[in-house]
Order: sequence, then structure tokens, then C-alpha cells
Amino acid sequence: MIGGYTEPKGSRTGIGALLLVVQDDDGSLRYVGNVGTGFNERSLMELSERLGGLVTPKSPFANPAKGAGKVHWVRPELLAEVAFASWTHSERIRHAVFRGLRDDKPASAIVQHMARTIPALFVAKSGPRNRVGKVFVDYLRNGLSATTVSAWSARSRPGLGISVPLAWKELETLTSSAQWTVRKVDERLRGGDSPWDGYEGAAVSIASAMRRLQYTPKPS
Repeated sequence: MIGGYTEPKGSRTGIGALLLVVQDDDGSLRYVGNVGTGFNERSLMELSERLGGLVTPKSPFANPAKGAGKVHWVRPELLAEVAFASWTHSERIRHAVFRGLRDDKPASAIVQHMARTIPALFVAKSGPRNRVGKVFVDYLRNGLSATTVSAWSARSRPGLGISVPLAWKELETLTSSAQWTVRKVDERLRGGDSPWDGYEGAAVSIASAMRRLQYTPKPS
């Protein structure tokens, strides 16, 4: 969802960047970063007009939007579809690209309903400590260009089926990115993770390479 926007700079018109927000399990709205690319003149003007009617003097975020600069806060009523590379350790999105506005029911509302209805099984808040023993529903993985999911994940976008373990020799036999769907994955399930047999034994430590690069991982 969109919680604010910045002023345009240089030759850009309309808006500068969008400030994005997700809803946590307790209903609070958490700032997760900005998106400043992926716009065209038409989308910039449309966003400027629609966001202009939602301006509010108070930030909707439960956490501070550090580094965002001068911001126009808005009521979080618009849902943006955003593709991004990954989450950072501080739970911010990295390399975000705007894909458009979604005028249907927000995916977050569906996920939050699931998490509230069966809290013992599902959780919608990211972070390893929040999902111990539960199923984390990462609805953001259904965005355009967001194709990375764990094995056996069902994705709810046309053309994206269930992610399954593959052997290298199988790649040439695939006919579609939706080779396996909920309706026909049963046969594949019987084989389980067999394409990855020996995977653990093939692991190679990268510790020596990290030392050469003088890289020290940040604490999670």
C-alpha cells in the first residue's frame, strides 16, 4: 500500500517516489521502503491526482520512514504492485520497480484475514522469529517479476504454477513456467525432492572467499 510520496526532482513531474507500507499481524502499518522507478508520464500524473485527494497531515507508519526526505503523507487506500529484488536485514525492499496500481481487493487484506482466522497456522508478518511453526504467506511474491519462491510453493498469477525441485537434465523438457499446477502436481509430489538427491553433500563453503574479500556478514 502507498503511505506517502515525495516531491519530483529535475525534469520529473507529478511525484518523486512512493513510500510503501505493509500491514502487520497487529494491524499496524510498517514502512518498508520507497519505489522511484517504473513510472511514465501518464502514471506519474495519475498518481499525483489520486494521491492528492488522500493527503493527510500525519504519517500512517508505526515505524519512522528514515531517509525518506520531505514527504507528503497519504491515507493508505491505494494498493501498488511493485517488483523488487529482495528484503534487507532491516526488512526494507531492495531495487523496487513500480508496476501499476491495483484496484481490486488488496492482497494484504486477504492474507491478514487468513492470519487472523487461523493464527495457529498462518502468519503474514515477515521475519524468522514470527513464523516458527507456522506457514508464512508471502503475498508479495505474486507481484510481477517476483518469481523466486521456495520449493512446492503455489503461486496465484497466470503463467506461474507450483515451484518444484528440478534436475538439470529436466530443463530441456519443460514446456511452460506453469508446468505443474494445483490440479496436476499430485504425480510430481510422489517423487518428492529426489531431483536434489546428493545436494547437501555437494555443498561448498564460501568462508575462504569471504575472508579474501574481507567481507563480514552483518548480524541478522
